[in-house]
Amino acid sequence: MMKAYEVSAKGEDYKVIVYCDKPSEAKALAKCTDALGDVDWLALRPTRAPYADNTEHLSEEDRWTMLIENGWWFESGNVRVDSDDLEGIKKVGLSAYLVMKGGLEV
Repeated sequence: MMKAYEVSAKGEDYKVIVYCDKPSEAKALAKCTDALGDVDWLALRPTRAPYADNTEHLSEEDRWTMLIENGWWFESGNVRVDSDDLEGIKKVGLSAYLVMKGGLEV
């Protein structure tokens, strides 16, 4: 089982989920992402995210849906998607829901 870490940056809105064994590894993996790659190492804050443990096998769409269920939000084009959108997402799937709202597909 892979542990999930939520990595955010002090003063930033962006965060990512990474899978590894230790917080230091989480920071290193976060530095490889588009969202946090330019953030100073010392500003990165890894936090255990047990709700996402062992979810690395999920499709991108299923992973985003799981994150939204756990309080995350994201923007696709000019469309913000959050927990208020879960009912629609569960009816038609995340990609179809984004297209219906005028956003980009996952």
